[in-house]
Amino acid sequence: MSKIPVVFAFDNNYIVPAYIAILSLLMNAKKDTYYEIYILKDEYFLEKNKFYLEDIERRYNIKINYIKLDYQFNDISIDSSYITKSTYYRLLIPDLLPYLDKVIYLDVDIVVNDDLTELYNINIGNYYIAGVKDIFMFTTEQDYLKNILNIDIYINAGILLMNLEKMRDDNLVTLLLKEVYNNYKYSDQCILNKVCNSKILYINYKYNVNYNTLYNLSFYTNEEINQMLFSPVIFHYYGPVKPWNSFCYNDVMQAFFNYYYKKSYFYKQENKKIDINIQHNFIELINYRNIIEYHKEDLANYKEELECYREKISKINNLIQKIAWLIPIRKLRDKFREKFMI
Repeated sequence: MSKIPVVFAFDNNYIVPAYIAILSLLMNAKKDTYYEIYILKDEYFLEKNKFYLEDIERRYNIKINYIKLDYQFNDISIDSSYITKSTYYRLLIPDLLPYLDKVIYLDVDIVVNDDLTELYNINIGNYYIAGVKDIFMFTTEQDYLKNILNIDIYINAGILLMNLEKMRDDNLVTLLLKEVYNNYKYSDQCILNKVCNSKILYINYKYNVNYNTLYNLSFYTNEEINQMLFSPVIFHYYGPVKPWNSFCYNDVMQAFFNYYYKKSYFYKQENKKIDINIQHNFIELINYRNIIEYHKEDLANYKEELECYREKISKINNLIQKIAWLIPIRKLRDKFREKFMI
């Protein structure tokens, strides 16, 4: 059996996407892959969130390991509505897990679509970290890279393969923490890139497919484009627009998130509430038939809303049909339709 340690770091605000990320990871694991999951949490992490994640533990017969960090980075100023102090926890991973030589770190605003054994088995050699080249920085933030960070290699830190043994040997945590209060534009991501720059390994784009990779296809080879479009291992929903709060920038990425969400505890609970409401309303309509007469106008409006909803579903299904025809293999095309058609 292949044992792969995977580390997440998040707070109470991100329990729903964290659940989805872990669920998608386990749903796509091969039979001989066993993920050792570690969650870095703060002192305010709620017990009810552990209860939610216990649902995954029961379903997949795994144990989630929690590592509590008391008051670390509480004095850091973060000017962002979607970034929290827990993002800095990844800087401490080499020291927090001294018995591990290599780990995969994952942000929670992701879904995993394939087994990660291939990613974990990448020969990282003497590099500190490995990740996907951040196209956004090279298209939009070139001056910042050159004049502020003074580096020419930059990866997105949401998906990392980390060489903990090498990082400990070179006392890297101390060097990383020295940069924490320098107020970099992209927080700890800039710190990791600046400190590790001479020892960063670029990996395949399929391990971190995001909005910017999909909207800047001119930067990639045909092989890379095919892998991102037809074999995306991880979708990464970085930035302020999240698929659990609103519709994200890309229809395909949204569809994948929706698919995993529908397999989650939270979706089941929503449907239970809907079922209870339907039953309750049905009983009321039987007992108080005069309410129907009284609210005829409201019911007519509700019927119009339902028709509008049906139209939206039809448009979504038509879009999925169009996307499906981009898949050249019929068997895969049929599976795609079966998975996402409403």
